[in-house]
Amino acid sequence: MPSPPTNSSANQHPPGLANHPEQFAGRLTASHLQTDDVVSLGDIYSTDSRYYTFAIRGQRAYPSHISCVYVEHEDHLHILIKCNGNVGGKIDRVLRDCNVPPGDWYQAKLTKILVNNPVKIIRYFKFHNEPIIIGNDLRDIWGITDHFPALESAYQCCGIQLRTQTKIALNNRISNRTNKYKTLHEELLRRGVRDFKDIFTIFTVDEIMQFNASIGLQWREITK
Repeated sequence: MPSPPTNSSANQHPPGLANHPEQFAGRLTASHLQTDDVVSLGDIYSTDSRYYTFAIRGQRAYPSHISCVYVEHEDHLHILIKCNGNVGGKIDRVLRDCNVPPGDWYQAKLTKILVNNPVKIIRYFKFHNEPIIIGNDLRDIWGITDHFPALESAYQCCGIQLRTQTKIALNNRISNRTNKYKTLHEELLRRGVRDFKDIFTIFTVDEIMQFNASIGLQWREITK
């Protein structure tokens, strides 16, 4: 796998959670991505654009043609994108740009999370490694992060974790659950499933187990 490009505007960061990958890879949940009460995002939210993060695991290239910010951590990339339309199509383009095998796209899409504060995510990225920015879509966000230090712990990235009961967190959980159902539907269409029984011949055992783990057993009823 080729080495990622360097980015002179990204900062070097102290060691910390980067030495504990298990504390980093699983932290980015919907309740962890609340809007920062301190950082003013100005006009960033005056458009219809939304921000998403997702992870790509295993063998892959690095993004080079699709606008995003990404950081490499252990065996996976964390990627932040900006989208004002079909987020599934944008993720498809990133996955294609990274030479991810089509059979692995579904697993990557299941990690998609709506981000309320992209500034906070990039600051979190910076602590764990040197993030790389591709294209211009996120230049405004990138510039803001230059004025703030890297977030040195998952707690800082999460903000106030008890905020999970707020309306915005509840809406995000519903949105992320709905997105998983939509992702499943898109994958069924892409793989040519026309009958429920087709699933057990088209998908591998590992993929079916992934349905159970990420969506729950209700995926069966949704599919039917």
